[in-house]
Amino acid sequence: MAMVTAFFFEIYDRILGGENGTGNFIEMRVISYSFTEDFIQNVADYIQSSFLSQNKDISKIAIVFGGKRPSLFLKRELSKRIGKSFFPPCFFSIDEFIEYVLRKQEPFV
Repeated sequence: MAMVTAFFFEIYDRILGGENGTGNFIEMRVISYSFTEDFIQNVADYIQSSFLSQNKDISKIAIVFGGKRPSLFLKRELSKRIGKSFFPPCFFSIDEFIEYVLRKQEPFV
């Protein structure tokens, strides 16, 4: 069965200005959905249940998609759900994320 995958990196201190300044990922999740499912709705549901409902700052999430387009649709869906201005998560395409990791001076954790 073909799958679509989104990688979630919750609170990356170095990029997103976290409190402890370690520059490490605090948590990483990989979520895959079947092509028959509504991918953007499922990712938005996950963000809403895991972050928005707990009043967590979603601007401290880094999400890696296969390309750039899904981030545009997810931003639109989140704006519909939130209903006011907000700072969106940090989005990477796979290429951008790999380039970022390779350019990093400290080891990837």
